[in-house]
Amino acid sequence: MIALTWPQVLAFRLTRHHLAKRAPRSRLTQVVGDVCGIHAQLMSAAELAICARVDGITRDEIQAALWERRSLVKTWCMRGTLHLLPATEYPTYVSALRTRTRHRSPAWLKRIGLTLSEMEGIIKGIRAALDGRTLTRDVLASAIGRQLGPHVKRRLLWGWGSLLKPAAYQGYLCFGPSRGQNVTFVRPDQWLGTRRRLDDLDSDATLEAIGRRYLGAYGPATYRDFATWWGGGTGRGQAKRMMRSLASEIVEVSIEGKPGWMLAKDATQAKKAAAVETVRLLPHFDGYTLHFRPREHLVPTRFAARIFRNQGWISPVLLINGMAAGTWELARTGRNFEVRLQPFAPLRPAFLRKIREEVDHLAHFLGGRVRVTD
Repeated sequence: MIALTWPQVLAFRLTRHHLAKRAPRSRLTQVVGDVCGIHAQLMSAAELAICARVDGITRDEIQAALWERRSLVKTWCMRGTLHLLPATEYPTYVSALRTRTRHRSPAWLKRIGLTLSEMEGIIKGIRAALDGRTLTRDVLASAIGRQLGPHVKRRLLWGWGSLLKPAAYQGYLCFGPSRGQNVTFVRPDQWLGTRRRLDDLDSDATLEAIGRRYLGAYGPATYRDFATWWGGGTGRGQAKRMMRSLASEIVEVSIEGKPGWMLAKDATQAKKAAAVETVRLLPHFDGYTLHFRPREHLVPTRFAARIFRNQGWISPVLLINGMAAGTWELARTGRNFEVRLQPFAPLRPAFLRKIREEVDHLAHFLGGRVRVTD
């Protein structure tokens, strides 16, 4: 069994998340794929997560990748949360997501006040309504409501899009470019040209591919870690099957006495990983923070509540050498910005210099002056 130290694991994960060294702008799409998608519940946070990993990127380039080149796609994915995915990998994720059947559960249907027939009608109706069209949520809900009744329209407009997610999981809906303050939806097969590829994919094989990608970014990990990342803790049986399917490619490692699993080729690389002094400003809900396991090796227990807050809110993190050294806030003051640091302990001058370098990078991304306060 390969024995690893936590400094080696941190160095490995930082490299895989492009946080040890930023990738060039030409590799934007690859970076998003390497980290298994960018959490996009807050689009501003998604942009900052990319900024932390891609050198010299701008907001305009990210928007162009989404809405002009369509090399990135925004959709509901892992854990029912919004993510940016590479368009080329979209069929893989959706093929695995198609196995989800919670929307057919009697308990779930009772809670939202719909019948199974109505839910299936919503999914089919979304696909039909978006045929050749880009629709706002209100217009889409009105189109479905005309078929299934005003109570269905009201429910389609609820909250975070619970009734839209099953259609997204089937590959019938993803996000289009916003119209002012209104989001829009499009059909992925027409927006990205993916229909035939989706129909040809096997869900077990695509989940295996996703598991391989996950271990490459977040390893060492357990099947429980994967189940939490993929489904919020549900589907542990599915996670176990995924790990078994990778049996010939993975090895068990020991991280200072604790077990985990990695791709065999990655375990060898992790053993050779060397720590590099790294400072990054990670935004709300950054994947590195959100899915770090075990969390006590990211942040001391006494400070954990300042990052992992109530109702699933994840604070921006001042990351030093792969570990949380504090939190930060970005505030706008007119045309300029302010980074407000809240370190857990006094910072060494060398780290303060690196923080200022990060702030300069952030200023280029935001297109304005940024100053630091603590």
